[in-house]
Amino acid sequence: MPARYAGEISSLSIGRVLREFPLKLLGSLLRRLLLKNFVYDFNLESLQLAAGVPLFFGGVAFGLWKWIWYSQHHLAAPTGTVVLPALAIMLGVQFLVSAATLDLQAVPRDPVNRGALLESDVRLDERAGGGGEALPREPEAALVKERPGVRRLDDAARIDLVQDFPPENH
Repeated sequence: MPARYAGEISSLSIGRVLREFPLKLLGSLLRRLLLKNFVYDFNLESLQLAAGVPLFFGGVAFGLWKWIWYSQHHLAAPTGTVVLPALAIMLGVQFLVSAATLDLQAVPRDPVNRGALLESDVRLDERAGGGGEALPREPEAALVKERPGVRRLDDAARIDLVQDFPPENH
């Protein structure tokens, strides 16, 4: 979506955004995972996160510590010293991948909002100071007749329900 400035100069700094945004994004991710899995609910995903994070980071820390120690002393590391951190890292990654899979499977399949389905049913707020956010058209009317099994626009188009509504003239 193109940015619209009413004669104003953009204060966007690409360098500042590249420094600040990843940290804010990581913070939001960690907050969401903490609230979702340990504050509001405790489930299998919570157990996998609780096991995967310490295993992964502990394996990395132990492996680095032993690698540095053995390289400073010019010694070859024993097999067990190499296998233990590798096993911890692999188990940690497996737990984290399983937790991510459960997190992705928890996304709702049915829409929560039965509002506008078509792009033409949303208009932009272009008033002074409006910010260009999407607003529903007035009055809101159902786009698709309520029939069992019709949940999305592509389902409606497939069974020719969209043709019941004439296009609006702007």
